[in-house]
Amino acid sequence: MTSVVNQSVFDLAELHRLTSAGKSRPESLRQAAVEFESMLYRQLLKSMRSVNELFAEDNPLSSQRTRFYEGMWDDQMAAVMARVQGAGLTDVIVRQLSSAPNQAPMMKKGLTSLMPAQAVGVIEKKTPLSPVSSRKQVQQPKQTSTLPESPESFVRWLLPVAQRVAAKTGLPAIGLIAQAALETGWGRHMLRDLFDRPSFNLFNIKADQRWSGPAVKKETIEFDGARMVKVPARFRVYENIEHAFEDLVSFFQSSPRYGQVWQAEKPEQYFEALQSAGYATDPKYAQKLKAVIQHPAIQQLAENLHRNTQD
Repeated sequence: MTSVVNQSVFDLAELHRLTSAGKSRPESLRQAAVEFESMLYRQLLKSMRSVNELFAEDNPLSSQRTRFYEGMWDDQMAAVMARVQGAGLTDVIVRQLSSAPNQAPMMKKGLTSLMPAQAVGVIEKKTPLSPVSSRKQVQQPKQTSTLPESPESFVRWLLPVAQRVAAKTGLPAIGLIAQAALETGWGRHMLRDLFDRPSFNLFNIKADQRWSGPAVKKETIEFDGARMVKVPARFRVYENIEHAFEDLVSFFQSSPRYGQVWQAEKPEQYFEALQSAGYATDPKYAQKLKAVIQHPAIQQLAENLHRNTQD
């Protein structure tokens, strides 16, 4: 174990030994598998460092130099973890890619392989899978969410939740959907977290001192009194769109300056209340929201809602 720990990831001789080994198996295959597992550990550590950077903005101990040495340390740790302990991935890769004759009986017994049976000289008889084994092999991870791809699908996506919020709070459903459309570009420009998952932050609410949940740091455009400028800011991350709507209501309830939004009966009144309360720094925020409700997708929604109230 001592020799493995003392082995430096920056030792170029190690790379030379790997390339010199050529196709001598199984030594070169196992060594390559270890390097591959080490790469996965490096990606994991890099993602963890990225999360930590959100809290290091004002840290005097955080600098470009410290991040450089942290990266070197992470590379070394990844190499040690792959060689000393590992998650068993090395053995899996070696077993799947090995063409040794003693692997054939294992494949005949039904163990899966990344290589076709014919590639290793084994001819397997195809037999139907049992119901249990079929479920195990085709089972896929659950999809978190399918984001809408058009204004019409965006409206249909938000409508049920917006109507429930409107019935409970009195806020206009069309106004809420139009606000989410403006803030996210009909869902196409929704903020995403560090793992490229949707934040579901439909209303681009910032993560201030009142927020204790997850957040993502992005550049946003603010009006500084003279012109629009880009500034970094932290935004809240939600579990789903229901959570986003609930937090918007809580956001309004937590500040007296949003008292006028509860008096709004029409979308236009809701937009003016947002503008007066300073929800956005853009002086044309209400004007832009009024333009959004003229979109055919919103107009069709308004007609459908009006028709339902008449029935």
